[in-house]
Amino acid sequence: MADGTHTGRQGQALGWLFEPLITLPHVVGVVLASQDGLMMAYAGLDDDQKTAETKADRVAAVISGMHGVAHGVAELDGSTGRDLEQVLLKHRTFSLIVMRAGRGVPAEVSLSPDSDPSRVEAVLGVWIKSEADEGSVAYEMVQTIRRLGERLSTPARGSGALAGAGQ
Repeated sequence: MADGTHTGRQGQALGWLFEPLITLPHVVGVVLASQDGLMMAYAGLDDDQKTAETKADRVAAVISGMHGVAHGVAELDGSTGRDLEQVLLKHRTFSLIVMRAGRGVPAEVSLSPDSDPSRVEAVLGVWIKSEADEGSVAYEMVQTIRRLGERLSTPARGSGALAGAGQ
């Protein structure tokens, strides 16, 4: 794809959503993943689409694991994982910033028929070079998550469903 942004295996674009992040100086890539490690969407990571998708799958697993570990540590402290603001992995040459992105999936991402989108927690990870301004990246991640909040939703019930039915 021309904009380098992809969702799942369908290759549908969410470029408008990740563009403010991916265009920041020294940002290598952006990955939206389910909390269980499945890649939902990505931008950047490599010029070659096949290589970028492979990296996005691996980054999705890493960011969901990082978030899970931090969530567990938060619970050891007596708080909840919902209080977790961000997780930062800092390497000499790069950093990886991870934030909780909300519940649900973008309409552009298809799930298996037996999956309940309302139960899917999402995490957003941004891979940056060491020269990047972490504060600017974190700020833009929050803005992206706010925009995602409008897209992470569950499908509306059919008109024939009774209120409270099945709950």
